[in-house]
Amino acid sequence: MQTEQLPSRTASSKHERTFVWSLIAITILLSVVPDMYGWAHSSPGRRYVGFSYNVADSSVYMAWAQQVIDGRLLTHNPFTNTPQPGCQFNLFTVLIGCVSRISHIPIPLAFLVARAGFGIALLWLLHRFTLWAIPGSFPARMTSFAPALARSGIGVAL
Repeated sequence: MQTEQLPSRTASSKHERTFVWSLIAITILLSVVPDMYGWAHSSPGRRYVGFSYNVADSSVYMAWAQQVIDGRLLTHNPFTNTPQPGCQFNLFTVLIGCVSRISHIPIPLAFLVARAGFGIALLWLLHRFTLWAIPGSFPARMTSFAPALARSGIGVAL
């Protein structure tokens, strides 16, 4: 006896999945172009640190990741003169520090890989949300999904 399968509210066609994965891949590849350019064009005696903007905050995150590599899970900000007890815990920098320590890759590269990986996950999750929120209409889903691809990081500019 064959049972009839009901269509899922979050089902998408193979064409749509291929299209969405292509958009995600293009978005992530474009997001790493500045880093690749920076590393490729570092002159002798100079080094690209892995961040194109907000370098001051990024330096603190890299310092925290380095402290994790050195074996400390509770970190402190070495770039301030404010007294600190050294008891900050940041799960993301712990993850970056552990990945960098285990794989022996530089911290900026670990940040780049994490940013790309979490970006892929976030965009796929956003696509799944549009499947749930806008069932049955591929053009409407893409109208809501595509602008989100270009929105990452715009908060820094505001």
